[in-house]
Amino acid sequence: MQLVQKEINMYNHIGGIMSGKIICPHCDGNGYRKIWKDTSEKEKVVIQCAKCNSEGEVDITDDVLKDLEKMTRLQ
Repeated sequence: MQLVQKEINMYNHIGGIMSGKIICPHCDGNGYRKIWKDTSEKEKVVIQCAKCNSEGEVDITDDVLKDLEKMTRLQ
């Protein structure tokens, strides 16, 4: 996540002008995620990543950067 924080800092430094794509922070670029099948938390199932539409990358937007900031605070 250090690279993510570096991207956020760079984005803020240049006044919010950034375009392109970054690796999806929700699936780590895999295009899928593993979640618990039920509340017993005994078995995981694979699901498609809805944030990146299973592409592994997301466009850099303010919403994506806000998500990244929240994720780095949680760690």
